[in-house]
Amino acid sequence: MISNKGPFLEKLGANIRRFRKERNMSLDTLAALCDYEKANLSRIESGKTNATVYTLYNISKVMGIEMCKFFEGYGEQRDAESDTASAA
Repeated sequence: MISNKGPFLEKLGANIRRFRKERNMSLDTLAALCDYEKANLSRIESGKTNATVYTLYNISKVMGIEMCKFFEGYGEQRDAESDTASAA
């Protein structure tokens, strides 16, 4: 079980932001296309709130990518956390 969800949510949000910027899409535009409030989307991108699966699905469809892309790099983070915990 993840005891501290902050790093996970921050990585997830950073990935969403990266894909949005790669598409030259503003936060306003993405929020409008998803029918989602800009402030809530901003909190997801900054890792301050946990998005629902449907919200992630909707964002991925609007951006034209697979939802699994939002989780890139998380496995490496978990491996590093496991290495640190086992060394203690």
